[in-house]
Amino acid sequence: MFRVPTTVSAILLCFSVTVSAHTTGRVNGLVLDQTGAALPDVAIDLVVNLRELTTTTDDRGAYRFDVVPTGNAELTFRHLNFTVLRRSVHVASGVSVTADAVLTL
Repeated sequence: MFRVPTTVSAILLCFSVTVSAHTTGRVNGLVLDQTGAALPDVAIDLVVNLRELTTTTDDRGAYRFDVVPTGNAELTFRHLNFTVLRRSVHVASGVSVTADAVLTL
């Protein structure tokens, strides 16, 4: 049986972690209503490169996607009794994109 030396395995592991760390970005923001009040529990879908990520806003109306593949992405914001809002963003490697939203009744 062929065994890879420990040093080679460690180098390959470090390389794969470095590559993945530099091919993702972050998307975050605040979701408010038309009066400027925070909207908790807004469902947010982010689709990029055929991958779908989902989160919800917290009590302050804040949301965050931490490990987002690079490329053009579409955000969809949904909350009961509010209009659905779609936003396009471009996610770049190692960059944090802020995409705030205002939902209307």
